[in-house]
Amino acid sequence: MADNKTADIKMSTASKTRKSLSKLQKMKDEGEKMAGGEEALLKEAGTAGRLATSEEMAWPIVFLGSPVASFVSGVEFNVDSADTMMKKLKLKRDVEAIPITNKLVIKAAGMAMKKQGRAE
Repeated sequence: MADNKTADIKMSTASKTRKSLSKLQKMKDEGEKMAGGEEALLKEAGTAGRLATSEEMAWPIVFLGSPVASFVSGVEFNVDSADTMMKKLKLKRDVEAIPITNKLVIKAAGMAMKKQGRAE
């Protein structure tokens, strides 16, 4: 009886993990669209210089749902290749903190520079 319960839990967990991975892929696609394409999104990537894989994003969720994390509570869990820390230390520009009007000006300036063939 215990083996059937364990198998059911494993199947349920695997199903939930697949759904989570699917949601993460959708989030990546949406982020890419909002950033203006994959290249623009990668430009804002963390210290790894690449986007996380779906598995890299899912493992912390698996960890937090496991018995190993039974005593973990009240923490902010950033899974962003030190991007949040870089912003807090002012080593990277925090684009989200810029008011929308400034974002539009920055975007327009970048588009103008690109049109002129100059790098940002």
